Amino acid sequence: MEFTLAKEYDREKMWFRYKDPRPMEQRNPSMTIQDLWVYAPDERLEIQFVGTEPRGWSVVFSRKVIGFSPEIPYPEPVRGDSIRAAKRLAIELLAAQA
Repeated sequence: MEFTLAKEYDREKMWFRYKDPRPMEQRNPSMTIQDLWVYAPDERLEIQFVGTEPRGWSVVFSRKVIGFSPEIPYPEPVRGDSIRAAKRLAIELLAAQA
């Protein structure tokens, strides 16, 4: 069975993650691809949480790692802090690439 992943946007509509639109019985327990966010204005830019040592956020542009930050705490003290920090880092690194 083929299907297309849907895009689930953040509040600002600047980043999205892929969502499996199928019913729960036809997919794995998660609706989204965990810990992977894509920058909507340039889909070549992604951030992904790496859960193995060293833990942290990896910044990828055109399938090449351009940065990694183990300093961004995860899980964060305030929900959403680490993803917001990772998104800011990715934008800074993309600007530095130009």
